[in-house]
Amino acid sequence: MLLRMKNVVVMLALLAGFSWSQSESTKPTTYTLEPVKMSNAVYPLQAREQKIQGRVVAMMLVSETGDVENVQVFKADVILSKAAEETIREWKFKPVTKNGTAVPVIAKVTFNFVLNNEDEQGIPPDVAPATDFPQHVRVS
Repeated sequence: MLLRMKNVVVMLALLAGFSWSQSESTKPTTYTLEPVKMSNAVYPLQAREQKIQGRVVAMMLVSETGDVENVQVFKADVILSKAAEETIREWKFKPVTKNGTAVPVIAKVTFNFVLNNEDEQGIPPDVAPATDFPQHVRVS
């Protein structure tokens, strides 16, 4: 329970414009997420009918077990955001390990919803390399 609260606080801090507490000479370690279960987003019918399009950028927290534990969508259309978030929450990844131990990581996910650009396969995600879940957060 305490870990979940900590995860939520850090994810909210990211949205509020906080930055990692790290020295300028160290860069975060990045990891390539290996999907176990991953799907494209479905372009919502309501959004198509209203001719809504745009980019949805989200941050996801992947737990030590590879489950998507938290998703925070940055400013985007409500209908498209909901479709992206629902899609991301269904994903599962192989656990990321650091020094032989499974660790939680965060990664940015982008969906580009463009009318007349979607096909039967849905809207593919762009998943950035994951980074370590921050242990310290500071205001920048």
